[in-house]
Amino acid sequence: MSKNMIDLEKFETRILLLEKKAEIFIDIAYAKQQVQVTENASLQINLIHQQEPKVL
Repeated sequence: MSKNMIDLEKFETRILLLEKKAEIFIDIAYAKQQVQVTENASLQINLIHQQEPKVL
């Protein structure tokens, strides 16, 4: 196998690893966004409950 062929395989492997890393970062960003959405919804629910008239 020529040196160029080995370099090309290393380059292709590196690209695949970077693509996988990018996918992981996207998954993490999506998960963080979902957590934020859930926290915001929880805060809104708490505010609504605070504004409801209290039934004794």
